[in-house]
Amino acid sequence: MKATAILRSSLLALLCLSGKAEAQSEKPRLQTVWCSVPDSNEPRLFISNPVQLASHSFIVINTYSGRFARTVNARFGQHLPLESNYCHSFPNASRAAMARADVIARASAHNVRIMTVSVF
Repeated sequence: MKATAILRSSLLALLCLSGKAEAQSEKPRLQTVWCSVPDSNEPRLFISNPVQLASHSFIVINTYSGRFARTVNARFGQHLPLESNYCHSFPNASRAAMARADVIARASAHNVRIMTVSVF
């Protein structure tokens, strides 16, 4: 009886320790995000550089989108709503870079000026 109780408690302790070790060894998966919005008055496309966010949360992405809108509004005199979503998210940096390059190539083919926006 005592032996099984000791065995159970030691197994529980090992399971708890292994769970903590796995949780500590897991790195957060990064998500790559970039934002873009066309100008309604001129043939321009405002686009940000890709950044990596540690969270896949819609709130985090929307917060970054609001920062992008504030930056475009302040630097270029636009009136973008801060609550709208201007960001595109991808699971890794290479997919984000390919999609961003595709958008830039398509815009350039239509003689649209590309305005790179640095978001802080």
